[in-house]
Amino acid sequence: MNISIISFNYEEKNFKDASDVRFQVFVEELKFNKFNEFDTYDMVSIHYVVFIDLQPVASARAVESEREFTLEKLAVLRKYRSQGVGTLLLKYMITDLIKSKKDIIIYSQEAMKDFLPFIISKK
Repeated sequence: MNISIISFNYEEKNFKDASDVRFQVFVEELKFNKFNEFDTYDMVSIHYVVFIDLQPVASARAVESEREFTLEKLAVLRKYRSQGVGTLLLKYMITDLIKSKKDIIIYSQEAMKDFLPFIISKK
């Protein structure tokens, strides 16, 4: 199994991979409104995608403001959940963004509240 993570801006071709994962998780699975899933923050965010054997399986974005990064839209395809993919992605993002010396805020669904302290406390 070959795992890779990339980061990129909205204009790059990989945004389709990120948007496909988000659409599958948030719109098809969780039934969120497809018109609210994509917004203007996508154009100014840093996007991240996890690939396993060249297939996109997880994505998230980091929205930058003057003093902080907000991590949002974390989505992992159902088949790859509970295998550490989300943990791997969040750790990668935090490691990438912490160099900026800005605060990092993580937005998530209520169901993820027990998962997040584990991510942040582990090194």
